[in-house]
Amino acid sequence: MIVQKCFCCLRNRSSKLLPLVHRNKNALRTYIITKAEREKIVKLCTVISTQVINSVNNSFKECSTSPLKKAENTANHQSFELENMHIDGPFSHEELITSLYRCKTVSEQMEILSSTLGLTPEDIQSRKKFSNTLASLYKPFFENVKINVFGSSVNGFGFKGCDLDISFETSVERKEKVTQELVPSNFLISQVINGEISPKEISNLHPKEQLVFAYYIMMEYFKELKNPLVSLNPHAPLVRFTYDKFNLKCDMTFKNKNASVNTKLMLLYCKMDKRVVPLLMTIRYWAKHLGIIGKGRTFKSYTISLLVIYFLQTRKPQVLPSVESILSLSVDNFEHAGIEDQSFLNILQKILHLKISKLQEFFLFYLNFDFTRVICPINSKAIPREEFKKENSKFKMHDICIQDPINLQNNNGGVVEFQCWKTFSEELMIASNILLNNVMLNPSQNPWGLISILDHPKSFVDDLKSLQLISFSVPVLTQTVNGKISGSERISVTSDTLLKLLQHGLMFKCKSLEMEALTNLLEKQDKLIYKSNLKVAKREESVLEQFQTLNATNDLVFSVECEAAHNIFECRDLFHLDSSFDSKSVLDREYLISSNIAKQDKRNESKFLCECYSSRTLPTTMFLIFEPHHKPYFNPILGISLKHHILNIMERRTVIIFANKCFYYMYIVFIDKICTSVIVIISNYETFLN
Repeated sequence: MIVQKCFCCLRNRSSKLLPLVHRNKNALRTYIITKAEREKIVKLCTVISTQVINSVNNSFKECSTSPLKKAENTANHQSFELENMHIDGPFSHEELITSLYRCKTVSEQMEILSSTLGLTPEDIQSRKKFSNTLASLYKPFFENVKINVFGSSVNGFGFKGCDLDISFETSVERKEKVTQELVPSNFLISQVINGEISPKEISNLHPKEQLVFAYYIMMEYFKELKNPLVSLNPHAPLVRFTYDKFNLKCDMTFKNKNASVNTKLMLLYCKMDKRVVPLLMTIRYWAKHLGIIGKGRTFKSYTISLLVIYFLQTRKPQVLPSVESILSLSVDNFEHAGIEDQSFLNILQKILHLKISKLQEFFLFYLNFDFTRVICPINSKAIPREEFKKENSKFKMHDICIQDPINLQNNNGGVVEFQCWKTFSEELMIASNILLNNVMLNPSQNPWGLISILDHPKSFVDDLKSLQLISFSVPVLTQTVNGKISGSERISVTSDTLLKLLQHGLMFKCKSLEMEALTNLLEKQDKLIYKSNLKVAKREESVLEQFQTLNATNDLVFSVECEAAHNIFECRDLFHLDSSFDSKSVLDREYLISSNIAKQDKRNESKFLCECYSSRTLPTTMFLIFEPHHKPYFNPILGISLKHHILNIMERRTVIIFANKCFYYMYIVFIDKICTSVIVIISNYETFLN
């Protein structure tokens, strides 16, 4: 029977799936063992047991560094166990949340999360010690065998209780033709011990046969292993087992060169800046806790890590260099040296270190990312699929495409199913909304900062999707690059700047609305909401009544009907203008970016209403309110993007200076599913900007 992919446990089965040396490396044969044959094998194993164990004992005595110690003899065989080691188990989420409440800032929460959940140096050494034990066990059976640790256990981003990934390697180059059929079994163990089969011959077997033989050796001498399995996947055959004493889950593959290079790459990024680790581990824990990372067709930890790395590669200025620029500095050390040889870290001296951006930028970046592109950490680019496919014909496209920086034909996002992708998008939206709300960033007895992102109410998504309007405030301008603005002109200059930002910077088509036209549209909006029967956030007033209440205490400066390109905020961070545009104003630079984005997509345009008010009680503050047009709710992603982008432009010190370095900010928070406006005064503006 020809089988190309299987996953089976080889213990206590009358029908065993064992590999056969064959010209076709993916060919397997099923051996049906009769009851009489099984009795003969058991009898044979009993006879040779003493001789096999004595030979293995002699090998262990020669290995002075081996952490193995002898256990009590049994009738048929002798097992070995590890000396006491310290391997931490997973840290509970409840204990983590308690620690996060004691912090004073989100940055401190990120530091506490990474230090609390991360592997300790003692844990890392214990994992390496365990791999050395396996190497000692295999030494009598394979020539120049090595067990190398890779993955999160040694790349600087490992969590307590994470799986141990190890690579089984021998220095013997396998021949094209094998003259002798060797079937991995307990009997083959005795043949190697007796000298009938040399370790070199074993090392010359196909990787699948070597892994199965390694499995038999573990079964014979490590009785503490729990449910070892052999996966003979043609792409990545492995032995999976659990060391029951420490509940340490292990995956052992054969000469996983790509994984070794990836591990070095991640370790190098870890060492570039001490703030990389808190950011990446925070994002990975966020994804794992919310089910974005998991088993089956979900994101993998490495996939999320690549998203973080690509995000940092695209900052202005660049925080992390591209993979190809790193490999160009130290190719040999990456490809040939083992992970224990850390000479590749010497290239850190050649790489410029820069500050890392805020956590909120990661969520906003991917909230507005164009995932019809292929993310390429190898060159820090996001390439349209049609263009990418021309040079990468074997690359399999999926809903999300992330090119592996080492195995360039592999899509690391190729297994993510739509439901997981939907969860990822919703959680990006929630995190972005929370981190734009400074009320949620201040220490409190209620969930705040990372706590509110990790443990938000399940109804949060529905609340965001059912918003009838988006509102926030902007500071009144007191000075521009042309000089100070008189008190009587500040409102008009600020409103003109806002309109120019909408019409020119973001290329919105804005149509001015008179009071009567605006009230008619709001009245129609109320009827649409009533007919839709949506579970919107409860309000005591209709949209029109809210408008009338707001007009009673504030002055309407302008109201416009806006029409915006559907993708106007997609990948804005990826458009880098060269130094020749530095002399242009901020609005002109925004216009150049918007015009380039608008050319790339001809999808339907979004329509909405915008109202601008000046406050009678807060003379230094103006309010912006965005409402849907011909729809019962406002697009939450558009609302978050508008709020972030407008405030970001208006707060740039190169354009404006605020009076008394103080401004007011309006947020939308949810209290018992009721959307409430909250005004917070930030007295130290310089601290906020920095």
